[in-house]
Amino acid sequence: MTYTPPNSVPAPLANEPTIDASSIHKPSAFEDDTFNIISGAVSSCTGTPTGHESRLSGQYAFFAEGSGGTGVSIAGSFAPEKW
Repeated sequence: MTYTPPNSVPAPLANEPTIDASSIHKPSAFEDDTFNIISGAVSSCTGTPTGHESRLSGQYAFFAEGSGGTGVSIAGSFAPEKW
């Protein structure tokens, strides 16, 4: 199954979907996860190196995982706009 996100952020409660996943090779192995769909303004990039932004084109996606005792996953995507 592939999750296709909505075109805009849904209202609360609908913005917390759950994805269920199971193994094809071992059907008894499965996992589910609830996540929030959010949107917001980009924070300041002061101090970030610049100069090659014009080379960005298309769509980009990122995924990061970390652990501070509880485990955190963050994913997102963006499509740069030409000024």
